[in-house]
Amino acid sequence: MHKRVLAIWEKILGPDHPDVATSLENLAIAYHEQGAEQEAEALDRRALAIKEKALGPDHPEVATILNNLANVYTVQGRYPEAEAMARRALAIWARTLGPDHLNVAMGLYNLADICLAMGRTGAAEPLRRRSMAIFDKTFGPRWPPAALVKFASLDARMGHRDEALGELERAVAGGGSGFATDTGLVSLQGDPRFRKLVDLASRKNLPGG
Repeated sequence: MHKRVLAIWEKILGPDHPDVATSLENLAIAYHEQGAEQEAEALDRRALAIKEKALGPDHPEVATILNNLANVYTVQGRYPEAEAMARRALAIWARTLGPDHLNVAMGLYNLADICLAMGRTGAAEPLRRRSMAIFDKTFGPRWPPAALVKFASLDARMGHRDEALGELERAVAGGGSGFATDTGLVSLQGDPRFRKLVDLASRKNLPGG
């Protein structure tokens, strides 16, 4: 599907149009989700070149591609490159969208995740706190369940067991599910509180439940 859309846009608009870059991004995301990181990187690199030329190097859409590249590099274990991309994306979003935008929160989270992967827990902690503060300011106590699960995964890997379980409890209360096999939550799997939340989430999401 994404390949067909890309071919159509390239034929109609030419290979260097921003809409072509957007199609490249969508195809790169699909490859990333399939674990085809080399293909995703090549597409993101091409999209980045197009949008930097068309929109300038400090445009929020450029930051989105940089963030996507950071995700690809993280999966590949190329952490210094991932950090460089994530920091550049974060700086652009903060400068163009404001320090309390949700894109900034996402950038802070991703950077914390990369720092943690490199064993720099001390560097990850303030990034985590700043990201959470933006979510609190934006949503109050009612965060999207998916965001709560992501932070639970980060907190579990950082050793914040009680915080992670509290976030999962809030996620389940809001209809969240599907976290039972999250690899970031492995350290919680032996905890009866975690098993209880998995069971509750499963029952709440049964048809007719």
